[in-house]
Amino acid sequence: MKTLAAIAAAMLLTAGTALADGSVSVRVIDAASHRPVKGVIVTVESHAGMVYESSTDKNGMAHFLTVPDGRALAVVLDRDYVSLCQNVFAVSSLQRREMTLEVAPPRKAAPPRICALSNLVNPGEGADVYDIF
Repeated sequence: MKTLAAIAAAMLLTAGTALADGSVSVRVIDAASHRPVKGVIVTVESHAGMVYESSTDKNGMAHFLTVPDGRALAVVLDRDYVSLCQNVFAVSSLQRREMTLEVAPPRKAAPPRICALSNLVNPGEGADVYDIF
C-alpha cells in the first residue's frame, strides 16, 4: 500500500511540474521579403540546458508546448537559413510566449548576435514586469 501511495504521489508531482511549464510559438520570416519560411528547424534552449527542436509549418510557425520557466534562447541554424539574432527571452509558468525570428541565407548573414525582443512585457502581466536580465 505504501508503494502505491508513493507512485501516486510521484505521478502527481510530475503532472504538477509539467503544468508549470510555459509554451513558446516562434514565427520565422525571411529578413529580405518578410514572408514566412516553412520547413526550417527552430531550436529553443532552456536555462537548464534542455534543447527543443521543431520544424516550421507552411505559415512559418514552430510550436513548443512545454518549456521550463526561466530564460531561454531561440535560434534557427538550418542549411538554407540562419537567424540574424539569438533571441533571449523569459518563459513564464502557464503562459504562452510568441516571437518572430528573422532569417537569411547563411552566405548573406553574419554570425547571430543577441537581440532584444520588441515585446519585453510578459503576456498577462502588468507593464512593470520586464524580460531584462
